[in-house]
Amino acid sequence: MMTRVIERAWEVVCHDQQAQQEEDRSLLSLCVLNEARRGEENYTRLVNRSIVAFRRHRKKVIPARRRA
Repeated sequence: MMTRVIERAWEVVCHDQQAQQEEDRSLLSLCVLNEARRGEENYTRLVNRSIVAFRRHRKKVIPARRRA
């Protein structure tokens, strides 16, 4: 199920602006794992929560990348 969740979430976030293929996919995978560790077992909620966590984290990281 984890692979399906990562693939589905990636289908959504790969269209985000400034997507960095490998780096973002790794980050998304970590977000999925973190949400699963928190106890989420429902496929749809796991996908959605992972996307939200991914976007929240990227929002913090992108300004730092621009400054570098």
